[in-house]
Amino acid sequence: MFTKQVSGQWQCPCGCGQSFLRETGLIHYADEGEAVYRLHFLKEDEEGPQLWLLLGTGSWLPSEPRGSWIAVHSWLKDGEVIARIEDPDVTPFDDTDVFGERLLMRDEVFGQPGGAEWVFRCHDLIIDRHQRTREFFGAHPAS
Repeated sequence: MFTKQVSGQWQCPCGCGQSFLRETGLIHYADEGEAVYRLHFLKEDEEGPQLWLLLGTGSWLPSEPRGSWIAVHSWLKDGEVIARIEDPDVTPFDDTDVFGERLLMRDEVFGQPGGAEWVFRCHDLIIDRHQRTREFFGAHPAS
């Protein structure tokens, strides 16, 4: 399900100087379906664990030849993982995180038939089956 995994570090976006784990790899979500994922783990003292997920695909827009990326922010609330597709300006990402490709706006994702459903299906597979992510969120039960 997860292949070509490479781990590294990323700097906390608040400027506190802490660094956190980042992992990049491929998620295989169907017989022939796959997407690039980038997991950015964040855990500061004041807040619980947060995950910033980037999902990379081919172009979603006819006028845009570059690949597309979608940002999803996840956190715990009352023991449940909450997820929200985010606009680029509220994410900790810059152009280098998406390899110079396009980070989509929320409206662009929701404007594609089946777009949000695909994003949340990939997100849920990662939350439920990716070992580091499960451990990060307190061993969230696998589906």
